[in-house]
Amino acid sequence: MYPFSGYESLLLKINVPLEEAADFAGQVKERRMGELFSNFEAYDVQATRREAREEAHNEDIEKLINAMKELAIPVEEIKKQLIKQYHLNDREAEEKIRNSRKIIWQQ
Repeated sequence: MYPFSGYESLLLKINVPLEEAADFAGQVKERRMGELFSNFEAYDVQATRREAREEAHNEDIEKLINAMKELAIPVEEIKKQLIKQYHLNDREAEEKIRNSRKIIWQQ
């Protein structure tokens, strides 16, 4: 195996198959820039990060709701905590609790 170029290393880090990474690096070396991105799908790093943060936030909320339910804390108190800790409004807090119930009841 030969050492990877910076381009190949980057592509391998985002899980591009080795053959595609090598082909891409070859195009860079041969200065065939017009073809470089013809086979790549659009990828929005900022949107992906935003989605990951939102998922983590929702998982945190879900964990809090489940922990409070395990402790038999009344739904109204859970709602107050969601509003206080996560800055949700009444409707959003109720929806999170309702969705949490669905998940628990489906198990």
